[in-house]
Amino acid sequence: MTATVNTTDSFGYWVRRRRKALDLTQEELAQRMGCAVVTLRKIEADERRPSWQMAERLAQCLALSEAERPGFMAAAVGKRATARLPLPREPGPKLHGNLLSPMTSLIGRAAELSAITDYLRSKEARLLTLTGPMGVGKTRLAVEVGRRLLTEYRDGVWLVTLAAVQDPALVPSTAATVLGVREARDRTLAQSVADFLAQTEMLLILDNLEHLLPATPFLSALMAGCPGLQLLVTSRARLHLYGEHEFVVSPLRLPDSDDPAVAAGAPAVRLFFERAQAARADLRLTPALASTVATMCRRLDGLPLAIELAAARIKLFSVQELHQRLERRSLLLNQGAADLPPRLQGLESAIAWSYGLLSPAERTLLARLAVFVGGFSLHAADVVCALPFTEQDFPTGHTATLTLPEITDGVDALLDQSLLLRDSSQSEERFTVMGCCGSCPRRFLCNAAQSETRFTMLETIRDFALERMQANGELQLVQRRHAEYFAVWAEQAAARLHGPDQALWLARLEAEVGNLRAALTWLLDTGHIKLAAQLACALGIFWQRHGHYSEGRRWLQQILDRMAQSPVPEPLRARTLQVAATLAYRQGDQQTAQGWLAESLDLFRALSDYSGMARVLFDLGWIEIDRANWSQAIHLNHHSLTLARSANDPCAIYRALTNLGWAQLCVGEERSAAAFFDEAYALALEIGHTEGVAVSLANLGWIALRKGDIACSISQAQESLRLCHLLGEQEVLAECLEILAFAAAAGGDTHQAIQLSDGADALWEGLHVTRPPTRHFAAAHAQALETMQRQFVDVVIDSAWRNGRTIRLDALVALALGCKDISVPALS
Repeated sequence: MTATVNTTDSFGYWVRRRRKALDLTQEELAQRMGCAVVTLRKIEADERRPSWQMAERLAQCLALSEAERPGFMAAAVGKRATARLPLPREPGPKLHGNLLSPMTSLIGRAAELSAITDYLRSKEARLLTLTGPMGVGKTRLAVEVGRRLLTEYRDGVWLVTLAAVQDPALVPSTAATVLGVREARDRTLAQSVADFLAQTEMLLILDNLEHLLPATPFLSALMAGCPGLQLLVTSRARLHLYGEHEFVVSPLRLPDSDDPAVAAGAPAVRLFFERAQAARADLRLTPALASTVATMCRRLDGLPLAIELAAARIKLFSVQELHQRLERRSLLLNQGAADLPPRLQGLESAIAWSYGLLSPAERTLLARLAVFVGGFSLHAADVVCALPFTEQDFPTGHTATLTLPEITDGVDALLDQSLLLRDSSQSEERFTVMGCCGSCPRRFLCNAAQSETRFTMLETIRDFALERMQANGELQLVQRRHAEYFAVWAEQAAARLHGPDQALWLARLEAEVGNLRAALTWLLDTGHIKLAAQLACALGIFWQRHGHYSEGRRWLQQILDRMAQSPVPEPLRARTLQVAATLAYRQGDQQTAQGWLAESLDLFRALSDYSGMARVLFDLGWIEIDRANWSQAIHLNHHSLTLARSANDPCAIYRALTNLGWAQLCVGEERSAAAFFDEAYALALEIGHTEGVAVSLANLGWIALRKGDIACSISQAQESLRLCHLLGEQEVLAECLEILAFAAAAGGDTHQAIQLSDGADALWEGLHVTRPPTRHFAAAHAQALETMQRQFVDVVIDSAWRNGRTIRLDALVALALGCKDISVPALS
């Protein structure tokens, strides 16, 4: 038996060290390289040497610099001693951001990568815009730049995808969702994002901005107020902002001649063969094939997307057949595209060519799927694309039917031909948990969110498919079905936002934001005000829970304005007014809110709708609590509770009990407050209201703290903290941190108390909201904490204070929960 070489001089040992330094598993690195895991395992065990082509892919995937690559390649093929290569450093802490690992290697972009990274490293280009035609690979290039620069930004690299956003006013909202920024009642969402970024050192990638250029003043404000921020933007057109640097991304380099050796080395040809070999492993590059592929790549103008679409067809056709089909169809495929720039005609041809090779049912399905914005589930595709079109004749004479099996098979075929993609980014981007233990509830939520497969379509393909649907005369009918489906779906989702699965449904609503916006837009544009109001009311809780106050108010204001010309049933108008008022006073606009609530209350009274009246009185009571008008708050919430019980509305009963508890506590009636909180907690448990359980536990934690029952206070606050972290409910989470800080101070653990207290303060500052009634109740505890701080050496306090403000939220939660099996990494 031969012993495996395992010394610092071996190439395999060097590769293994480098892989671990990048925090990659063998499976992850093999996937990026496009090879079998057993092949990589043999390389690392020095049982085989990589080929020159495999070594190039390995160098790319190991993120070697241009200066490091020649020595690495020489060592890989045995022409240089590995000992002369710098030994990789030990693995460090995981980096943070939301960049996903690319599924394929980036070919032919070494010069662009070097130039762009140099631009950004110089810090002179705080705003760098990558411009170029559709399909040229701007997004892929920007993501790779971000991955290479991860170690150079204290607060990470974050990607904001804007392709599915149609309204420039929603750019700040989209960025806020990615960054986890919530809206403040006294600040616009754009200002809240700027406030959050003002203290960061970060690279923010804004992808696909060309259709949202009116949003550029938001970018200017970020540049002016955030000195540590750099922006990397992808757009088909430059932004024309002061201080902007432009980098034009050109198509891949094409062969200079028909010589097979020259053609084989051209990036465009290499891209085709790598993608084609992923579909057909037995495909081999020969001189004849290299020349043929070079000719095809010229027809496609070297655009990566066009080349990849062509390569995806290799499972059906030989290289020669692909070339012949493309040549025969060239004139037909470019009809109607003469007004496009020359470089775009190749992409239009590639998409039209792929479309032409589909079966009639697959063409119809692709066109109808283009109605979805930002992705869709198979169930949504079934409902929207099949049911309304059985035996349906369209104005153009086009007739098509799609059965459910045809849709399932069609989606599979479109996936196979790269016209659709599986969308795994939603749950991975929104629920990434760093440094958490295996019992973290956010990890469970991530797993649950991934249980439903979603699909998405590249925007360039979607634009083409929308034109086909318009030509078929189907557009209005499919848009109507899409809007009707999501109006019903949103009401079903809203009904689950008070039950045990509410965290999952909040995540699903966030994933469908693009579709919900598209549905509201179509309903308003076509005058379907009643259905628009029903959809907006269903989304009210979601907008409130996830802090989309301004967006929700804009939709609701449009609906209320249209109601003057298109009256709706009075119960719906009353509900719309109440939902709009809830968002208004959460932003601090109490005057507008009270006007809408007064009108809503009159309508509900006329209808004898006790449940509706209870909701309005609760809102009015909350406003009085916010004003510290305790007696009026008690009166309004008692009235709300009476009506809610008459209507047998458990959620309204819970809300009134909670408000009454706080109003009583703030006037010193602790026993009465505890009774209300206990009743609210029992009711929340009975109906499975997860957020209600979390809020009630936090409220009872305050009571226990006041009574001096520290152990009970800690237990209740920690359980509430777990649930809040699951739900993304940061306001109550901050309260829990405060309770645990005061409890730690009472127990003499000042270091823990300061970390948690300062973490809570930082969270409140990031939320930009007026603190709830706890600010009145916690004053005495805060003073006691300050007294204890003064008893310790300043340097110790400063260290703890700084740590509390810099550790990540996930790690701060782990610290508060007392998790011992994980590290608590800092942001830096």
